[in-house]
Amino acid sequence: MTSAHSASQRGDNGLGLPILCRKPLQSIPPMAGALCASPDIPSELWDWQEPDEPSSLAEERYELAREVCAMCPVAQTCLQVAEGDPLASGIWGGKLFGPPRRR
Repeated sequence: MTSAHSASQRGDNGLGLPILCRKPLQSIPPMAGALCASPDIPSELWDWQEPDEPSSLAEERYELAREVCAMCPVAQTCLQVAEGDPLASGIWGGKLFGPPRRR
């Protein structure tokens, strides 16, 4: 998150995440070794299709994400987390969830 506001102004406790995100993130079990956390892989690979993104490009991204998930040691845990969250969106554990909804 990039912002000119201080952590107290953002209300994120200095973690770079809005206060509203803390509870859902706390419910996610630790996933050490998750390939999606690699700095070599773009984080948007797992995102739901953007409104201006062609479907063919989104499908290409999803396929790449699924390939990474297929090699990931925590894919099953990741999938279970998403299956337990009615608001899950994007690729989780190799499966597409979405579209995004508000918490």
